[in-house]
Amino acid sequence: MQAISLRTRIYFTAIITLAIWSLLAWNYFHGGVPSHHLLARESLPSISNGWGALLLPLLTWFLLYRTSKRTTQTHEKAGLQLNVWIVFGASLLFGIMLSTFFHL
Repeated sequence: MQAISLRTRIYFTAIITLAIWSLLAWNYFHGGVPSHHLLARESLPSISNGWGALLLPLLTWFLLYRTSKRTTQTHEKAGLQLNVWIVFGASLLFGIMLSTFFHL
């Protein structure tokens, strides 16, 4: 397998950064940036969606780095090779399903 290039990581991080900053700017000018209370209880502190402007680009960069590093390594256990991309796709699908069921 081939590692994810630096250019690809920069592009993905830039796209995610632009997307979250655009969403936060739209929220700001249309009623304010929402925040969510811990455990959905008003008595607990709230966390602003504004933290996503910092957290999502950093997570994108870090996780693409880790994915790139893992794709260059071979993982063999009992003669089987672990396919990192299948694991990544499965976790992405699980995240989509989790957010869909939470929304419903």
